[in-house]
Amino acid sequence: MCSQKITAELSIESIGHRGDGIARSESGDGIYVPFTLPGERILAEISGARGDLVEVIDPSSDRILPVCPLFQTCGGCLLQHMAPAPYLEFKRQIIVNALKSHGIDHEVETPVAIPTASRRRAVFSAKRLKTGRLVFGFAERRSHAIVDIETCPILLPALDKRLSDLRSLAAIACGPKKVLKVQATITPTGLDVVFIDGKQDEKTRQRLAREALRLDVARVSFPSDIIIESSVPSLQVNGTTLQPKPGTFLQAATESEDVLARYAMEAIEEAGAKSVADLFCGLGAFALRLARFAKVTAIDSDKDALASLDHALRFSTGLKPVRAERRDLFRNPMTSRELNQFDAIVFDPPRAGAERQAHELARSKVKSLVAISCNPLTLARDLAILVDGGYKIMTIRPVDQFVYSTHIETIAVCDRED
Repeated sequence: MCSQKITAELSIESIGHRGDGIARSESGDGIYVPFTLPGERILAEISGARGDLVEVIDPSSDRILPVCPLFQTCGGCLLQHMAPAPYLEFKRQIIVNALKSHGIDHEVETPVAIPTASRRRAVFSAKRLKTGRLVFGFAERRSHAIVDIETCPILLPALDKRLSDLRSLAAIACGPKKVLKVQATITPTGLDVVFIDGKQDEKTRQRLAREALRLDVARVSFPSDIIIESSVPSLQVNGTTLQPKPGTFLQAATESEDVLARYAMEAIEEAGAKSVADLFCGLGAFALRLARFAKVTAIDSDKDALASLDHALRFSTGLKPVRAERRDLFRNPMTSRELNQFDAIVFDPPRAGAERQAHELARSKVKSLVAISCNPLTLARDLAILVDGGYKIMTIRPVDQFVYSTHIETIAVCDRED
């Protein structure tokens, strides 16, 4: 049974790791109110430990106007109301707190700010209402309803201007009841669209192909099933052409990938490494850059990603040798003995982190490690394992890839203590 809602004035004392302002009830329990800031006096509608903002009575000096009129309705952004400096400090503190929860007290740099309109890839939702009208956009906060959008300030302009084209394609693929997920990536050679679920009968496929040609869409597919590919979506990585398969993982923004790669390369070069392993390499965004000055072994379990990397290597020039290997590093991590053949290791695992691989790294004699993560908690856990194994954390640098969200990308450099 839901708690009865009451309306009350609250004083916001702090902000939680999920971006909600935290007030205290008369009993001292926390009340979490989104879109509020520390120091504010607000009016909220409260139900249990959650509150919905009704009015900001005394705003914080850190409060700014949001960049999107759908802010607080669309669930895609949580922090557009916070000024840049406290916003970046909030994200830095997420990492600080995660590290402390694993006994690590180390300086965390101020996050590198990425431009707002930077997302080259996004996943949209589409649903056909009972009236027959299609809604296309992002889910509402704490709801399965979809906010209909015509523009989005966090998208690259080249992707943002294709939203009407995506809507037209979604209208064909969307069934009468299910929510259709649409992954869209803008590349230098065109728009790449993957429908996750949706209608796949032959008539629908033919309609999608015709519409894609009319709209000049490079590729339309369902997972592992290309409907039409009028041009191959391609990316440039340090002078090498990559052609990702449909749905293959990419960093959300080119700018953040460039920053992460630059930091990784600086650390590897400074270590004087001549032989490097790139674990959880994906398409090879780091491996292809590292191969400019070091021999690289690139390892991942994604056969499509490795196939794209192998294809790119066939037409690359000026690179040191790169060997790609398919291996599930969660079930079969590289052993310390295998790792010892390398001067340096770069690892960029999924959100679950690389716990088993971290234990093997901790037992290895590798001189320099570069850890990249989108999850501060699993990064902190893995770094604690490395520190216990004799590594010293040198730098921790956040990169604000996921603008206006509570997510943060981080790169950490560790050296083995002599």
